[in-house]
Amino acid sequence: MLSREVDEAREIGGQIYYPHTLVTLGRERDFQMRIHAAEKAELTVGLLEYASPVRIHTEALSDAYQVNFPLQGQLRMTYGDQKILASPRIAAIHGTDRETGLEGWDSPTTMLGLKIPQRVLDRELEVLLGRTPEAPVVFAGSLD
Repeated sequence: MLSREVDEAREIGGQIYYPHTLVTLGRERDFQMRIHAAEKAELTVGLLEYASPVRIHTEALSDAYQVNFPLQGQLRMTYGDQKILASPRIAAIHGTDRETGLEGWDSPTTMLGLKIPQRVLDRELEVLLGRTPEAPVVFAGSLD
């Protein structure tokens, strides 16, 4: 899916992943978002690209985890007060409890985004532990 309108891109991204704010950091006439996403077995996976720099802010995700992994390029991400420079070697992982931020696309970047509902992760953890998890999983913010 391709969008050249900021409001439309924000709406599409909110439907696929989470409601968010989207601010262009370049010339608005250069704005373009391309997203290819699918939902399978309760997981959402997608490829996201912008043609010009943007800043995205999302409130706490509350019921899902998000893994963002640039396949090329780098993205500056925040998870609460943590700062992560995501790259092809380091993914950012956001939990259910803190605001998240994403800034980049100053240069060509393709990001793979994976949305994992908390209930799915809890169900898998219960199988591994042999008991119900006592609290939501808390991640460090990045992953090699």
